[in-house]
Amino acid sequence: MKSDNSYEARLGKVLDYIDAHLGEELGLEQLSDVAGCSKYHFHRQFRHLFGVSTFKYVHLRRLKRA
Repeated sequence: MKSDNSYEARLGKVLDYIDAHLGEELGLEQLSDVAGCSKYHFHRQFRHLFGVSTFKYVHLRRLKRA
């Protein structure tokens, strides 16, 4: 079983990817590919670590940028 640190590192890459591609369409499947896991697992882990869905996170980052 993978450690929480491994998930944090993978999801950290996703956060960097989101920030670099805010002006593009960012779907769950695309982001889960960046994390290297299934979209279902990615969604659960993202929500667990950050407390919001990926859609909500992207929305908030876009609002902050604006």
